[in-house]
Amino acid sequence: MKKKNQQLYAAIAIVVVVVALIWYFKTNPGNTVSDSVNQTKNGTGSKNPGNTSSTKASVWTGTLKKSDNSSKGNFMLVTKDRTIYFTTVRDFSSLIDKKVNLTYEGSLKGFTVLNLTAAQ
Repeated sequence: MKKKNQQLYAAIAIVVVVVALIWYFKTNPGNTVSDSVNQTKNGTGSKNPGNTSSTKASVWTGTLKKSDNSSKGNFMLVTKDRTIYFTTVRDFSSLIDKKVNLTYEGSLKGFTVLNLTAAQ
């Protein structure tokens, strides 16, 4: 009977932790991991989680599209000057084919996506 009680307490503890994590991330949606990308001059990108540049935030404005080349990223931002490919696990599907503002930190050589919102 003692082993059954221990298993029951462990299961309850796991459920409590999962519920707490779900609640935390629903009430604090800004607390997500930033996506880091390296970009070359032709607009290709690759993940770079070690990017720690200390530059101020900037914004690119363009049209968000699903990538036409999955090896470069799962999304692409088409601006008037360039196409920027990036990979993210965040769901931006509601913004596809819309004009958006991509807030980033870094440079064309490597940047961190801070936010992506519909443009006014």
